Amino acid sequence: MKYYIWLFLLVFVSCQKAQKKDNSYETLLLGDWIELTETQLAKRDTIWLTEDSLEIAMPEHVPLPPSHSLIDLYEPVGLGIYKDSLDYFKGFVQITDDSTTKGYSIRYLGNFTHYQLNKDTFKLFHKVKNTYQTLLIKKLVPDTLILQDNDSIPVTFLKLPAIKDSLPAFDRIIFSTFCYSCSSVMSISIDSNGEIFFHGEGRMDKQGFYRGRLSKVYTSYVFEKFRKAYIKNLDTTYYHANFISSHPYVTTTSFMKDRMIYKTVVDSDMAAPEQLVWAYIPAFFAYQTTKLEKIAEEGLPFYLHLEYFDFIKEDSILNIEKTEAFVLWQELGLAKATSKDFTPTYQVSFNYFQDIEESKNSNQVTAIKSDGRFYRFYHQKKVLLTLDLGYNFIEKNLKHRKIRAMEEWEK
Repeated sequence: MKYYIWLFLLVFVSCQKAQKKDNSYETLLLGDWIELTETQLAKRDTIWLTEDSLEIAMPEHVPLPPSHSLIDLYEPVGLGIYKDSLDYFKGFVQITDDSTTKGYSIRYLGNFTHYQLNKDTFKLFHKVKNTYQTLLIKKLVPDTLILQDNDSIPVTFLKLPAIKDSLPAFDRIIFSTFCYSCSSVMSISIDSNGEIFFHGEGRMDKQGFYRGRLSKVYTSYVFEKFRKAYIKNLDTTYYHANFISSHPYVTTTSFMKDRMIYKTVVDSDMAAPEQLVWAYIPAFFAYQTTKLEKIAEEGLPFYLHLEYFDFIKEDSILNIEKTEAFVLWQELGLAKATSKDFTPTYQVSFNYFQDIEESKNSNQVTAIKSDGRFYRFYHQKKVLLTLDLGYNFIEKNLKHRKIRAMEEWEK
């Protein structure tokens, strides 16, 4: 009998110790955290940090990156604290002076770093500054974390709830950026097996077309970041209602399953939910994390020199977003030449890629006609080629998209 009493006491004491451990800093810190905004903090009757102590400093006398761009992302600030690492959601991005271009060069150092915890002192290694950042834990309860850097105003974080599966197991992500006055114009297709296709133009450090393969770890990380954005519940368009930019920084993301577009989200100037904005970082910089194989433009068929497709019917237009056009570009690369006849229902508008000079020879495309499945390319009145996708792109991917009347400037 004494043995059973002793065993009971041993188990009871062990459980008490485990319960205490669950309330320790080591346990309470684990999870995803987001910095609270001024409005959110006002509702919680607490303090607000007006300065981000982890902000990446720009070198002097260097042209600034475009505001509201991923290169100079100020908000939102978030941390993922795990047992062996810390995920800085804005990413560690090193911006240095580039004397050759009289601008700046950008190097992605990843999102993850390591940290140390000693009682109420939290130290994380800042990859850009190449030093430890020491922060004092002013408060830590299950849903709130307050950190202070030296004598600065403390910053308050709210713990994000654990993600619940609420979307199909999509197997491909297409991500693109565009801005009329910005330099970082790119598109990337990321397959769940790690295969990527990338195109960069403007001032991107990689110009033209590339293919490569991401590591399994990085691929899984990118997909998980987007999964945490609750894709199923996202709107298709985000913009700041109280701020309209004449040159917005536009990011577009398409999610695919079995070669079908499940949803496309267009975000102007990072107005989308924080979890989606955080996912942009590893998607945008994925091309810097692996070895890329250059695809020579001269090796591409003439019809893959085109981008920015839209379907036009008389005075009406069916818009295609940048990522969707990149999908169509890839599908045209897989299409088969055919001699079959068809009845065109659309004129397909297009542009040549900026980094490809429009050829003036007999292969210059002057018009494209299509019914969604077949695509016939013309030089003047001469038929250059007809391609068969094997399926109707509009019916499969754009069936919920409404055709609209064209604006005067679009005609």
